[in-house]
Amino acid sequence: MHHFSLNLMEDCLSRQERSRSSQRRYRAKVADKVKALEDSVRQLTLDNLRLEGRHRMIRSTTAVPRPIDSFCCLLLAREYFSVARFGIVPGTTIVTEALARLVDPDVKVQNICGRNAFFQHWRRYSTYFGALEMHCEAMTGVPLDTGHVVHCSGFINLRLTSVSIVRIFPHLLGDKPLVQRLVGQDIRAPFVFSLEFTEDGTRIAAFRGDVGFTVAIMELLRSSSDASTVMAGARIESSLLQS
Repeated sequence: MHHFSLNLMEDCLSRQERSRSSQRRYRAKVADKVKALEDSVRQLTLDNLRLEGRHRMIRSTTAVPRPIDSFCCLLLAREYFSVARFGIVPGTTIVTEALARLVDPDVKVQNICGRNAFFQHWRRYSTYFGALEMHCEAMTGVPLDTGHVVHCSGFINLRLTSVSIVRIFPHLLGDKPLVQRLVGQDIRAPFVFSLEFTEDGTRIAAFRGDVGFTVAIMELLRSSSDASTVMAGARIESSLLQS
């Protein structure tokens, strides 16, 4: 009986030893797998860093074409109206320098061409009127075959002066009562402009549109007959003021 108990104890100890040995081998295998995974993660991290470095190098040495969308042109159009809000005051360069970055050197303005003609167009507004303030209320970007166009609508606040009469409405100089009703008054003229952009979407290539002087004068005088008289000989073509 005593001998049987010793054998049982030895068998129990042997099984415990085998179990501990099996657990050690299992833990060793798990540790090896964890180490292998950690090594793989480190290698993948290094590979990813190398690829990112190569990508940055390629981007820095290769001109990647940027897709132009209407949103980019809308932002530029918004900047244009912010810069040109009060026109171009003769003798100042701040506005023209800012606009030069937005307007192509060969910009078309109605039927004339060139950046200087574009600047002169807005200088006349600032010279012929006592005050000018332009507000754009709506913009819509439309893609073209080459570039984009942004259609804009809003209004221009203008103050009529004696210079306005001489330069824009010279046919009224003999009608003193009508001139007196105009000089010193503010008008609000609606406008519709189209800004066509260069193919790369970075500058305004063409400026077209119309300013509703007839509507503004009619609202001021409250007479279609008098408004017709004022506009009949006005030196205005679409949005262009004649020299």
